[in-house]
Amino acid sequence: MIETVTALLLFLNGKMIEHVYKPDLSSCLKSKRIASRELNPERVIFSCKIIKAKLNSMIKQNMVKEL
Repeated sequence: MIETVTALLLFLNGKMIEHVYKPDLSSCLKSKRIASRELNPERVIFSCKIIKAKLNSMIKQNMVKEL
């Protein structure tokens, strides 16, 4: 099913390498702050975006299957 959702995107050297579903923008920004503190921000860029994605519903948890 395709829905508009909030996702935390991870870019390395300008290429998106990972995306994670977040229930709302607030939780996305919180995760972004934590991740940015843990990793070297010069090589890795985290971004919160509202995207249209194909979701894979699992047990009480949505996961982005495809952007």
